[in-house]
Amino acid sequence: MMRTRVVAQALLLAGAVPMLRAFKAAPAAGRLARVAALAPRHQPVRMMAEGSAPPTPPQISVFEAQKFMEGGADGPAEVVYLDVRTESEFKAIRVPGSVLEVAFEMSPMGMQPVPDFLEKVMKAYPDTDAVKFVVGCKVGGRSNAVATALMANGYDASNITGGIIEWDAQGLPTESG
Repeated sequence: MMRTRVVAQALLLAGAVPMLRAFKAAPAAGRLARVAALAPRHQPVRMMAEGSAPPTPPQISVFEAQKFMEGGADGPAEVVYLDVRTESEFKAIRVPGSVLEVAFEMSPMGMQPVPDFLEKVMKAYPDTDAVKFVVGCKVGGRSNAVATALMANGYDASNITGGIIEWDAQGLPTESG
């Protein structure tokens, strides 16, 4: 059930509403195959081969995220802490040096994906080999959906388990304002 929700959120982030409808309409066993069949018409989202599972981003601790940020990634890639929370959440508390790109916004229907989120990220970081994303949110749900969508589009992305709540609880550096 959780995997279904993450795939659905990743498809919404990618702006792939027709694929999301097909995903929800298909029987559970054939969902990914049906969505993959639609993928060529809905670029730039890269879907997996028929029958394969969506990419699962590595789940890293706040300490591992901090280590990546301090030491960089293996090779020439730039490490970017991508904070996907709302602007008000970001202003209240954030990781120093993090980059805000709002992925979900509050609406009367609850949290909804920002339609052009992936386009903005892909425009800011066009070279998929030049960046490694360490993705964070409040507790890890939104960031997991974003990391999944980034990986489906060829980026190296990890999800920070526990998000900013865990980061702060562990006494790691934060800032606000």
